[in-house]
Amino acid sequence: MSQKSAPKGVERRRSVRKDVLETFNVFVVFPKKGLRKLYLKDVSAGGIGVLTEAGDVFSHGDAVRCDFYINPTLKLPLSLKVAHVAEGMTGFEFDDTSTKAYGAFLAFMELLGQLAEFLE
Repeated sequence: MSQKSAPKGVERRRSVRKDVLETFNVFVVFPKKGLRKLYLKDVSAGGIGVLTEAGDVFSHGDAVRCDFYINPTLKLPLSLKVAHVAEGMTGFEFDDTSTKAYGAFLAFMELLGQLAEFLE
């Protein structure tokens, strides 16, 4: 089912989203857009949602490369495609899921799922 044809109130995404735990200092940097950190809203096996500001310009369908920082010294280079643009948030789909970095991202997703039950 395409995203546009999903009935109202029905999840349109193909992958389950997980909110990023506040205890992680997870962020992304788009090198071609400058070295400013953009913080994540949610993550899924299919893509990421990023909190944006007025000066952050992304266009639907654009292919971009980002560095996904799990902490300040550990980054995963990922290829993304802009899937959704809204005020204050941009959604990206993974453009290349055959890389080792994407495999490491999936392992991080699994860790988020396991740690969620220990939140206070």
